[in-house]
Amino acid sequence: MNETKNNYEDEIDLREIFKTIFEYKKYIFVFIFLITSLSIIYVIKINPVPIYQGKILIEIGEIQNKNFQPTIIENASDLSYILNQMFVVEAKLPTKKDIGNLVLQSRLIEVISENENIDKINETLENLKNYIIEKHKLDTQFYENVIMTKQIGNVKIEDEAINKPKKKLIVSVAFISSLIISIFLVFLIDFIKKETKRDKTII
Repeated sequence: MNETKNNYEDEIDLREIFKTIFEYKKYIFVFIFLITSLSIIYVIKINPVPIYQGKILIEIGEIQNKNFQPTIIENASDLSYILNQMFVVEAKLPTKKDIGNLVLQSRLIEVISENENIDKINETLENLKNYIIEKHKLDTQFYENVIMTKQIGNVKIEDEAINKPKKKLIVSVAFISSLIISIFLVFLIDFIKKETKRDKTII
């Protein structure tokens, strides 16, 4: 019996909710239209200067020490720090996820350069590579057995700008947000009206 009563009350509550939404549907549509229109105007107007990203992968060479054991020419973390200070780049060590070979991972540096000009990215990464190789040639000039530092693959530059605004996402979020907010405001207004009416009746 109680379960039937609860179900009936739930149905009444649901009807009241839909009734309230239907009564204020014009306000809801107008609010959604205004917010969505503003978001569309916003995404049309925003046109940031495109910034591109380029990457280069460097493998640090090795030498043979006095005990004929291979030794890395320069610690990858130390070299990354130097590059970050000298060039406008982000030099970092690849993660285990990127490189499966742990031995190779300790000798690799990934360098990322960002700029509005693609040619400038190429120039920066090329100068950086030359700097590393010349530095390591100087560091290893008194060693006979040297595997020199080298570039792995080509410089990779993304075709699309990394700061390209996600216009469809912005409009979609604005639409959904305006729908939720408008429904909330409708119930708030309806509640205030009912409370005001109730107070007047009591008086």
